[in-house]
Amino acid sequence: MLLAALDGPTDVVGSVGFSPDGRLLTAGSDDRTARIWRVPPDGRPRREAVLTGFTTAVLGVRFTPDGKQVVTGVFDGTAHTLSADFGRAIAHACSYAGRPLTHERWRRYLSKVPYRRPC
Repeated sequence: MLLAALDGPTDVVGSVGFSPDGRLLTAGSDDRTARIWRVPPDGRPRREAVLTGFTTAVLGVRFTPDGKQVVTGVFDGTAHTLSADFGRAIAHACSYAGRPLTHERWRRYLSKVPYRRPC
């Protein structure tokens, strides 16, 4: 029985995992992305974020035990730890970037997240 179809990955999905509280689902794909969906009580996942910038396939994805970070294992031999608190990351994007995040740069790095001027 199919409970829900997840939109997004354009190649093989090699790894999936739920956050410890079961509210977020993540998947790593050969399309060089890691995607995160929010899983509300009605069970129909909604896309939360698309993590891009990987140079090769994302082979593994896991939430840390506290659910605050996502760890990715990538085919090129690297591992990345990323915040799972996307609202906080977006709110602090200007300080991370060192200058205001323009609409163009937002589109480049956060293409699947609706633009909100962070600062």
